[in-house]
Amino acid sequence: EQGKWLLFYPDGNIFNAQNFVDGKMNGPFVTYNKNGIVLISGIYVDGEKDGEWLMNEGKLKQIYKMGVLLSSERVKKAKNVKATAIN
Repeated sequence: EQGKWLLFYPDGNIFNAQNFVDGKMNGPFVTYNKNGIVLISGIYVDGEKDGEWLMNEGKLKQIYKMGVLLSSERVKKAKNVKATAIN
């Protein structure tokens, strides 16, 4: 795998956007619901989750360091963010 990959719902809306470099996920990763609301977002580095990841429509924040989960916390006021695809 190489470059930006997009997966789509049957209606044509984007389900998932991710980037690959030499067969490993690298860069932004975003999964959307059918209405375009971000369900999961974060960054991959050399195939490993790294940094801040938001899950469950921003209701859960997790911090990773090269694939190792360092912390996980519930977010009291999650924003329903409608985002555009990764460039």
